[in-house]
Amino acid sequence: MTRTFEISGSGELPPTEVVLLRPASATHFFDFDQRYIELAFTLTPGGDPGEWTATVEAPTDDLGPAGWYMLFVIAETESLPGAPGQRVPSPARFIKFE
Repeated sequence: MTRTFEISGSGELPPTEVVLLRPASATHFFDFDQRYIELAFTLTPGGDPGEWTATVEAPTDDLGPAGWYMLFVIAETESLPGAPGQRVPSPARFIKFE
């Protein structure tokens, strides 16, 4: 069973990626539980220019176990022809999976 959730926003650049980042531990030098998870999503344009809603697939339990994560929406800016664009993250939002 696929679990999904919705996010929405607005801006000149639509999202190209939705990712989760599990925060680092403050008690160990090495944190083996830190994770960067790219999520599949479907983008739907909103009613006004620049508005959008994304239906995002939550990670499976083995990939993203229960706990707190920082959610980032990443947009890619245009660049010079032939040069890669820059990836620009949104401010993080903390979400909890149970």
